[in-house]
Amino acid sequence: MSPQQRDDLLRVFRWDLRYILRDKKALFFMFLLPLTLYPAVMWGTTTVTLNRAKAKKAMVHQIAAPSNLGEWLLPADRLEIVEGTLQVKGTTTVVAEVTLATSESPAIIRYRSDRS
Repeated sequence: MSPQQRDDLLRVFRWDLRYILRDKKALFFMFLLPLTLYPAVMWGTTTVTLNRAKAKKAMVHQIAAPSNLGEWLLPADRLEIVEGTLQVKGTTTVVAEVTLATSESPAIIRYRSDRS
């Protein structure tokens, strides 16, 4: 690069820098907005994620199953056995029904597909 080209490049650079530093809107959008917006978005995302994790951790799923299924469950499974059968319609909180395997039939798990 010749000295003349370098001088022209520096002259354009200085002119652009001076132009940008005079423009208050450009300074706001380049520096102030990202410095406030990005931390706020990160904080909001973290808060929502933690709240969802807490709600999911506290959730207990109820299943209708034979009484001997309790021997297979661990406390960490977050499952509660209730008496009755699965109701597809209604306001029941039961989300699954388990029929244990016997020598004649396989195990069956029925679940409500309208629930997550």
